[in-house]
Amino acid sequence: MKPNLPYYTILDQIGHGGTGAVYKAVDERSGFLVAVKVLFKRAFENDFVRNKFIEEANRYLYLDHPNIVCLKDFIIREEGYYLVMEYVEGVSLDKYIRNVTGPIPEEIAKAIMIEVLSAMNYAHIKGVIHMDLKPANIMVADNGDIKVLDFGIATEEGESNYKVMGSPLYMSPEQVKGQGIDSTSDIYSLGVTLYQMITGQEPYPSNISKDELFQRILHSPFLNRSGIQRGQFSDEFSRIIEKATEKNKSKRYRTCSDFIADLEATY
Repeated sequence: MKPNLPYYTILDQIGHGGTGAVYKAVDERSGFLVAVKVLFKRAFENDFVRNKFIEEANRYLYLDHPNIVCLKDFIIREEGYYLVMEYVEGVSLDKYIRNVTGPIPEEIAKAIMIEVLSAMNYAHIKGVIHMDLKPANIMVADNGDIKVLDFGIATEEGESNYKVMGSPLYMSPEQVKGQGIDSTSDIYSLGVTLYQMITGQEPYPSNISKDELFQRILHSPFLNRSGIQRGQFSDEFSRIIEKATEKNKSKRYRTCSDFIADLEATY
């Protein structure tokens, strides 16, 4: 069922996922296209989670970076929670890899990742952690721009503590454990994303259980080069991805700027 919001004419559903659905809409006041994300109400039934959403959404409203999809408004109504965002015509990076490029040459992957890291360095300085970085949340716009979207702005209550919502394939060890999460958790997820960009492969097999996946994230070195074609994955990028995805977050890049510096030093 399409949402019914004042000042917005909802057109078509353009996406959906574990936390909600996204619609293309027209802002009746400006005439511009926007994207409206409807967040599932059940995720916000807890007071802590709801207050966390409001706190993080307020931070997101003030992010202003050319590589970040702009949040224009957030709306809290009895029937649901809504994020109104800049509309970007383009394709998500996961679909771009799957349907357009296959494995991305390292020099191009480097250029894309530097733009993403620039956006996240800015966000981290502003105190915003994404918490759900992955190729599906990076847009390749039709005009060539790279945009980070769908900032993680909610937590969910676990049995004994509050755990960060995210996509299991890209979670850092501390996200799996639900503790000690900071900007280096985003760096881990971007290391995994860089791997997928270069290899064209998702980071883990699709047929393993969630428990096995979490055990691998917690205990097994991330980088596994078996099955990767010679010349597709250089030693330089192997080293960079290994550093970004260290189990011990104190051994990762401390900042996105450090990650950028290593990428810029390649070749």
